[in-house]
Amino acid sequence: MRIIVQNERERDLIKRFVDLLTKDGGLDALEIHDDEISTEQDCFTRLNTDEYRLLSEELHNKIINIDGNIEEMLFEDDDVITGTCKICGIQTCGRRNGESVTYSDYLHSMSKEQQDNWLCLTCHEKQQETPA
Repeated sequence: MRIIVQNERERDLIKRFVDLLTKDGGLDALEIHDDEISTEQDCFTRLNTDEYRLLSEELHNKIINIDGNIEEMLFEDDDVITGTCKICGIQTCGRRNGESVTYSDYLHSMSKEQQDNWLCLTCHEKQQETPA
């Protein structure tokens, strides 16, 4: 199986996700859950046992390539970005511009340095009004 991502951070994310699925019975647990849900809802499983086996084998032999020409992974909503204002202590989410968030943006915004300097919109605006 070949997986193509935009950058090294995304490759690390996908590697960790695949490891979660393929180690310690992650894919087996998913198959059991699929079977339980299908029994409860009286429908067919989403994947059959052979399909789970194929995916397991392919995921173990995965190749994750980087292609800087493709788009980065994107959170459609900016509510994944959260922080506590260092001045007033209020917890806020989102970004000032409300735009979608790339995984790189997310990692940067959630870094310790950024979190330690987090400002809510009100405190940010007050700081902008105050001459240095």
